[in-house]
Amino acid sequence: MTGRVLNHGGISEPFAITGGLKQGCVLAQTLFSLYTAAMIIEIPQDAPAVGVRYHLDGGLFKLSRLLSTTKTSIISARELQYADDNTTLNRSPEHLQQTTDLYVDAYQRFGTQVNTEKTKLLSQLPPNQATQVANAQIGDHPVESVANFTYLGSILSRTVTCEKDIENRIKAGHCLWTSRPSRLHQPRHTKTMVFRAVVLSTLLYACETWTLYKRDIKRLESFQRSKLRQILHTHWKDCITNNEVLSRAALPSVEATILQHLLRWVGHVARMEPSRLSKNHSLRRTGPRQRTTWSP
Repeated sequence: MTGRVLNHGGISEPFAITGGLKQGCVLAQTLFSLYTAAMIIEIPQDAPAVGVRYHLDGGLFKLSRLLSTTKTSIISARELQYADDNTTLNRSPEHLQQTTDLYVDAYQRFGTQVNTEKTKLLSQLPPNQATQVANAQIGDHPVESVANFTYLGSILSRTVTCEKDIENRIKAGHCLWTSRPSRLHQPRHTKTMVFRAVVLSTLLYACETWTLYKRDIKRLESFQRSKLRQILHTHWKDCITNNEVLSRAALPSVEATILQHLLRWVGHVARMEPSRLSKNHSLRRTGPRQRTTWSP
C-alpha cells in the first residue's frame, strides 16, 4: 500500500506504508473513520441496495400510507458500517453476491481483508413466508447461513422479532444476579442499588430498539419481580401484591423504565440535525396542522 502527502498545494511522490498507528493514539479513531469512509466511497452508487420508503405526514401506524406513491420518499440503504463491522443489505441472493464482491474488492484495494470465519448470512423475511435459500461466497469460501446473529451486543433473528434477544438478556441478568458477591448484599438498600445498577441495566440493554409485545413485557416484569422478592424476602404466601413489591423496593416497573429510555432516545433524536433521516423518520407530525387564527 502506498500513500502521498499534500503540502502547500504540492503532492509528494508515492511511498510505501509499512506501519500503522500505535495503540492508544488519539488520532486512531479519526483516521480510521476517514479511512473507512474512503473505502465506502469506492462502492459504485448504482450498486444494489434496499429501498426504504417513508413519509413525513399522517399517522404513525397507518400502514396503508406506505402503499401510496405520493407524499412518500425513498432512501437507498446499501450498508451499515460501524467501526470495522459492516452489514450489507440486499433483497435477492443475486444482488447479495454482487454487492459482496464489490465490498471485498474495495477492501483489498485499501490493504484490508474480510474475516471469512466471522462473516455470516442472515435471511429475514416477512411473517408466513417460506425461507428463501440464499448463498454467497467470499472468494472460494462459502458464507455460512445462520438463524441468529449477534451484532453490537444484540441478537438479530431470522423471525424478525426480539424474543431471542430478550431471552439472552434475561439469562445474562440471571447470571449476574447469581454471581454477585455476598459481602455486597447485606443491607436491603444495597441489594436494590446493585440490582438496579448492574442487573437491570444489563436486562434492558438496547431496549430502545425493541418492538415489544405483551408477552415480552410479562417475561421482563416476571424476572424483575422474582429478584425483588428475593431481596425483600417475601413469599407468595404473604399475599403481597406486585405494586407493593415495587413500592417497597422504590423501583419503577420494567415497562415504565423502558418508556423512560425511549423518551431519552427521542430527546437525543430531537437534538439531531434536521437533515438526519432518523429525525425526519421518527419525529413526524401525526395529525392535521392546526389552522392559523388571529384575533384583534
